Amino acid sequence: MRSPRNFFTPKAIGAPAPVREVPVRPSRMIHFFDPSNPRMASKVPDIAKQVDILLGNLEDAIPTERKLDAREGLIKIARDVEFGDTQLWTRVNSLDSPWMLDDLIRLGHGIVLCPPGYNHPARIAERIATLDLVSNGRVDFGTGESSSIAELGGFKVPVDQKRDQWRETVEQIANMMAMNPYPGYEGKYFSMPCRNVVPKPVQKPHPPLWVACSNRETIKLAAKLGIGALTFAFVDTAEAKKWVDDYYATLKNECVPIGHAINPNICMVTGFSCHADEQEAIRRGLDGFLFFGYGLGHHYIFGEHKPGRTNIWERFEIARKNMPTEGSNRGIGTPRQLRDHLRGFADAGVDQVTFIQQAGRNRHEHICESLELFAKDVMSEFHDEDAARQRRKLDDLAPYMEQAMARKQKMRALDDSEIPTLVALGRQITETTAVQNQSGASISIPLEDPALKG
Repeated sequence: MRSPRNFFTPKAIGAPAPVREVPVRPSRMIHFFDPSNPRMASKVPDIAKQVDILLGNLEDAIPTERKLDAREGLIKIARDVEFGDTQLWTRVNSLDSPWMLDDLIRLGHGIVLCPPGYNHPARIAERIATLDLVSNGRVDFGTGESSSIAELGGFKVPVDQKRDQWRETVEQIANMMAMNPYPGYEGKYFSMPCRNVVPKPVQKPHPPLWVACSNRETIKLAAKLGIGALTFAFVDTAEAKKWVDDYYATLKNECVPIGHAINPNICMVTGFSCHADEQEAIRRGLDGFLFFGYGLGHHYIFGEHKPGRTNIWERFEIARKNMPTEGSNRGIGTPRQLRDHLRGFADAGVDQVTFIQQAGRNRHEHICESLELFAKDVMSEFHDEDAARQRRKLDDLAPYMEQAMARKQKMRALDDSEIPTLVALGRQITETTAVQNQSGASISIPLEDPALKG
């Protein structure tokens, strides 16, 4: 047994010193409650002072006739109650229940690298369609090509071909999800014979397509191809307005859709840390946001990286004092400051915003607290006006999108007479090789099709 004096001394040579502070706050007590029960809901503010976690149950403990009341009650509690350090959790309905689908909004799929060296296009189509099925049509499909030599070199994707490979395969992935059967394709970077790629997605003809963009030129490319632009450049609202105007002007005049439908949307990234005290929001969120930018620079612009050895955080700490901070706290501040920041994006015509909040050493509980405060004090203002804004946008774009779809040269569907017949491999073998009948096995496998017998 170690003495108190040596308690924090490592037991083994070279071992790290034991932590002196618990890195996360342990949760000891979880209290479940029924959000549909007004009496129970009224007690939540007092219970929140006594437990570590409050869990609003939407699942099996809630009778079917109160499912909607439970969801509405949980939303109201989340907005109205001051939880302090107490965490608010929820338990959504199971995937195979009719209520689970309403517990979700959208599933924004992260960037799928589409050059075939990374992922076979048919496998991507299967994955996206399967996720769309289990979420009942809530997937947004993000695509990309990468500009990281670690990824490009690791999968032997030539830098000078990555854009053309991405473009070729994204079009074919859309065809696979929309066409029955997929007619097959002989391309420069990818070839596949006629097959029916299943499952098919719930959203027809396929989920909305997006592409990662890092500059105005790739945003224009997204518009030309009729897909959403996921921007990864940190710009102010004045510059964002120029990007938005470029995107929609290009979409109206030059769009030839790469998919079977157009997804007219532009999304910008921003920092995120929300707290009633501005300095506390900066203390919690600024370093993580700056580290995210440093990491992008390291991997995509200036860095030298030795796999398994380079410690990017240590290099960031050295560089921290030399990093520009002018404007770097955008999206980091009080609810009022976030509201003003996002209002600038909304007025510029930006459709969606992605919050960068999970980088560096940002703490999970701080992220949750920021999201809770944002949902309570900021989000409703933008949510309430979104439906009307989207209707106005689509009404304005409707004639242009119709013209764009008319310009698309769709892959020709095969006539039934053109669809090849695939002969089972076993039959091909038995036609050339004598095989012992397997009727004595636990499952009888016929060697000829009994349906052809009289």
